[in-house]
Amino acid sequence: MEGLTWMKRNVFTKEQIEILQRNKYVYKVSETTITYTEDFKMKFIEKINKNENPKDILKELGFDTELLNKNRIKSIKRRCKLYATRIEGVKDIRKDNCNFRKPITSEREIKKLKEEIEFLKKITRLYMNSQKEKQI
Repeated sequence: MEGLTWMKRNVFTKEQIEILQRNKYVYKVSETTITYTEDFKMKFIEKINKNENPKDILKELGFDTELLNKNRIKSIKRRCKLYATRIEGVKDIRKDNCNFRKPITSEREIKKLKEEIEFLKKITRLYMNSQKEKQI
């Protein structure tokens, strides 16, 4: 039940993805990534701070450590230590950081309004000129 390796990344098989999805501490999983729940991160940090072994922690939380491999386990430990130092804590801030639209800034708003004013001036001139022509 070994995953494929592609460019040094562990690629999970469909079976492995299904196994991981059944774990209550997995928020979502793809072929190459696992997103863990906030509850998992908090429990992992708590136990790592008590100097418990990362493999033992993962086994206790229902993970197959053979499936995760050594590099992924190191990465989980490193990330959880980082989460413990962040202001946001274990909260997933990626969704808050993905802006597909540029935020409206004062400069952008002013530029947009100036363009609208120029457009309105042109329309008004055209209208006024057409009215003058009708009078002649």
